[in-house]
Amino acid sequence: MMVGPTLRIVAVNDVYTLENLPRLRTLVEHHRSTDPADVLLVTLAGDFVAPSMLSSLDSGRGMVDCMKMVGVTHAIFGNHEDDVPTEALKKRIDELGATWLSTNVTFDPPLPRSQVLTIGRVRVGLVGVVMNDPSSYRRPPFGGGAMTPANAAARAEAARLIRDQGCACVIPLTHQPANDDRQLAREQREPPFPVIVGGHEHVVVLEEVMGTYLVKAASDALHAAVIDLAWPLEAPPAGAFDLPAVRVRIDDVARYDEDPALRARVDEHMSAVSELEAATLMTIPPGVALSSIGARAQQTSIGSLICSAVRSALGADGCIVNGGGIRGARAYETRVTYGDLKAELPFDNEVVVVSLPGRVLREAIVASRARAPVESGSFLQVDERMIVDEHDVVTAVAGTPFDPDREYRIALVRELLMGLDHIEPLVRWATDNPSKVPPAGSGRETKLVLVDAFSVALWRAMGGFDEVDTNHDGVVTEAEVFAAAARVTADAGSHITAGFVVSALDENHDAMISRDEAAHALPHGKRVVVSSFGETPPEAIEAHMSLEDIAAPDPKKLAARDVLVRIESASVGWVDLLMTSGQYQHMPEPPYCPGLEYAGVVVWIGDEVDEVKIGDAVLVDGLLAGPRSLGKYQAYGGFATYGVAPIEAVRRVPGRLTFDQACNLLGNYETAFHCLVTRGQLQRGETVLVHGASGSTGLAAVHVAKLLGATVIATGRSDAKLAVVKEQGADHVLNCKGEDGGIRAFRDEVKALTGGKGADVVYDGVGGDISLESLRCVKFGARFLIVGWAATPFVAKGKGERGAPNANVLPTNLIMMKGLDVLGCPTVISTVMNPASRAPRLAQVWEWAESGKIQPYVSHTFPLAEFKQAMRAKWTGEVIGGCVLHP
Repeated sequence: MMVGPTLRIVAVNDVYTLENLPRLRTLVEHHRSTDPADVLLVTLAGDFVAPSMLSSLDSGRGMVDCMKMVGVTHAIFGNHEDDVPTEALKKRIDELGATWLSTNVTFDPPLPRSQVLTIGRVRVGLVGVVMNDPSSYRRPPFGGGAMTPANAAARAEAARLIRDQGCACVIPLTHQPANDDRQLAREQREPPFPVIVGGHEHVVVLEEVMGTYLVKAASDALHAAVIDLAWPLEAPPAGAFDLPAVRVRIDDVARYDEDPALRARVDEHMSAVSELEAATLMTIPPGVALSSIGARAQQTSIGSLICSAVRSALGADGCIVNGGGIRGARAYETRVTYGDLKAELPFDNEVVVVSLPGRVLREAIVASRARAPVESGSFLQVDERMIVDEHDVVTAVAGTPFDPDREYRIALVRELLMGLDHIEPLVRWATDNPSKVPPAGSGRETKLVLVDAFSVALWRAMGGFDEVDTNHDGVVTEAEVFAAAARVTADAGSHITAGFVVSALDENHDAMISRDEAAHALPHGKRVVVSSFGETPPEAIEAHMSLEDIAAPDPKKLAARDVLVRIESASVGWVDLLMTSGQYQHMPEPPYCPGLEYAGVVVWIGDEVDEVKIGDAVLVDGLLAGPRSLGKYQAYGGFATYGVAPIEAVRRVPGRLTFDQACNLLGNYETAFHCLVTRGQLQRGETVLVHGASGSTGLAAVHVAKLLGATVIATGRSDAKLAVVKEQGADHVLNCKGEDGGIRAFRDEVKALTGGKGADVVYDGVGGDISLESLRCVKFGARFLIVGWAATPFVAKGKGERGAPNANVLPTNLIMMKGLDVLGCPTVISTVMNPASRAPRLAQVWEWAESGKIQPYVSHTFPLAEFKQAMRAKWTGEVIGGCVLHP
């Protein structure tokens, strides 16, 4: 039979490694010269510029360089081409020098929607489409260009080519799931496509659908599809389709010798990956042990680290990874390298984020661990914020109590949903909810996700932007990151490591890190919100408060004298409790974030800030920022991951105070100083009776009174708590709790301790019955300082309504007969009325703290997720001194 025009297509797709390209080049040359066709095409059906470890280093430069040597003539987008920056992708398209078809994507600069080949007597059209499924992309893809449905675009352009360009037929190059290709074949009948050359699947696909061959060559150029199309010598009768005969075979590249020149080029490009093997990704703090030993039978620290890093990088609520995929079985003492990461995660598993019901997550973890302590690959490792009890039952996710009815965004290896390691609850859920399973190829390879996460973590370990920006020009270069990484990792440094860090933070792709870009690297966080006032603090805690996710504040929206603080410790104060029901004299408008005082680390500063630098340990003044302040900074309470404050409110932590102590400094010790010194005029040698001495301001009053040289008699209702107060400096302690639960008479004991005179000063933060008893154990002319009324907190109406129907009452006859000076001591109101009064008070408190004479005592700490427990503990009097939340 006489044969007319012939076309041969050598097709590959989804190539993530250079390793097989030297043999592929030889294969191409073989099919170019052996029984040659009139025209030879070498096609790439997407996913080759990215993703791979090399492309994360060079944005696809090495892959494109080698593909050009292979002789690629035509390429299309795959969904992972968008993994590299758009500007880098433009350069790769230009460097490849092939025809890049983009039928359903509007790209800038424009790419051809189609091409027409003239082969002898026939004209053949080519189109190229990529799936437009939003779940397959991490952002608006390809620079935000418009995308249309792939199949509709392919058919519309094919119709135009046949109608207007006289094409006998059209051949689509596609990058989409095989089911979509099958649908495309069924829909195109006038004339049918002779062949669809596809990508996206990583397995060989070779089938016929209604006369159209569907061909995919699998991944990584292990195989090539060789497609021969031959038309008759003569055109068919008018009205008949002019279609070719099609023959397809899958050729194994292993049959061919390597091309020496391309092998040398591959080795040259891969040298960067070889250097990466030794590159430090993470330094391990002293005293911290990391191990993956036993990952198939128990939770390991490496498992927790991997899951936590993936969760953070993908912005998920939680992450689970099968123990069978963690293979290192190693212990680490000083650092983790990329080589270590490859040993731990030897398989190229795709990680995706799915919206998983809580009950399915719980069942999956229980089922996965059912065989322990017998080893099983199914054993699910979890992240550090997912708490699993001794019975393998989930009790918390994302640091919040577990809710079986909630949909959690869970990062996991996609193949677990397909049956990997036989975790039946996951497989069953995926089978029942196919539309919720992310399509293959829509995720990212786990190691690439971890490299990004570790790079950001390494940046944070460098001490902040100003520590790395050694020439203080406002930007950080790769050279500066290299020097900082060498300092932090205590090794010779690695340009690969430095490049990873810059790439992870560099949003505008100018190969540098700006101050704002550094701040954008901050992870998402949490904050507590009071949605509305409660009738009482306990009612507000239970019904009107919640924990919500937040993004880090955007530096572009902050002012030139603003400071962004990553909060390490936030004080839980009595005022915080009263505010939740609007029973404090100052009421922020709900919804608001509570937390009057906090301390943490500076992570960003405005252009006009030079008083502090990034990385400084600071505390924030609760009178100038937070819910007790006025203006825009009221929004940033301390019960959160991040706070924003004006520089006027930010002070470096004094002396050697911890963050826990620092967030309990100003409010407590300024109150004690204002009451005892400014109002009470306490003198050396006098005796002060301190009520509520185990509370935060009460214990501060004990410390301040002792620094002033006074004798302190401290009262309370618990011998155990009073023992701590005694250790903290009180000269005498009295348990004033009566047998009936009320207040017992203690006047005789006070008089005995004062030689019959009575106390010179009463510091009363409690009120109620204890105030009445105090009037009977003071000397004539004593000063009675009213600091608060903790015993009778509901003097004001709840839910923020004004009025005080339950006001405390003191007997005026005793006040007169004792000649008492009864002094109200509202520290905040006094400061607002007379701002100048604060400076000497603040200076003295600061000097005491700097010198170590003040050491705030903290008895209780809680993670932010347990804010309700913390507030309950403060309300019920369990706390001695300070109570702290750790965001």
